[in-house]
Amino acid sequence: MPIDEKNDNLTFNFIIGTKAQFIKTIPVINEFLKSGKKIKLYDLKQHSETTSNLRKKL
Repeated sequence: MPIDEKNDNLTFNFIIGTKAQFIKTIPVINEFLKSGKKIKLYDLKQHSETTSNLRKKL
């Protein structure tokens, strides 16, 4: 199913395990948020202090 305006009820899930994954994924998450897409972020907290600070930048 293509991602377009017809799929407004979709929620996109991001599962983050490490600091590096989070840093690489921030731009993607920000683009989803800018376009009004619904997201859920699951942090596995392998680097909880760092990822907690990075979540504030979203």
